[in-house]
Amino acid sequence: MEIKSRIENFEEESRFKIRNQTFTNKIDLDQYIEWNALAGRIFVDCTFQELDLLGKVFGSCDFKNCQFTNCKFENCQIVNCDLTRAEFGYSSFRNSQFLNSDLRASDFMACEFRKTTFKNSNLELILAWDVKLWESNQLTEIEKSSNFANILKDMNLISSDEGYS
Repeated sequence: MEIKSRIENFEEESRFKIRNQTFTNKIDLDQYIEWNALAGRIFVDCTFQELDLLGKVFGSCDFKNCQFTNCKFENCQIVNCDLTRAEFGYSSFRNSQFLNSDLRASDFMACEFRKTTFKNSNLELILAWDVKLWESNQLTEIEKSSNFANILKDMNLISSDEGYS
């Protein structure tokens, strides 16, 4: 077990970490994006405000204690990302996918989801306030819920091969 722990620590230490930064426009974030993808970055205590993230791929990134406010995720793929305890406010997700990502204990306030799916992702302990979910042309509004994962599952927006649900 000790060797596995050392390898995991080395992998995390070798990844590029960004701490206590505020990203308020696309140019701020573009310095970390290559070929329309943000890969292998660790963001700690960062704030993302008013960003239009069109067609971006987030791969193997960690967003530890990060806040996303007034952000638009359109045609995005969030793959193998750790978004534990992330806070999303007044943000929208359209035609996006969360794949093998950890959203445990995240908060969604006044967010909107259209054609967005979650596959093999951890959705435990998510809180949702004033959230709008669109499935086809049907709107479901959530005033306040600590069962966000169950609502997504009932709407067939969650799929799982194994592991997370």
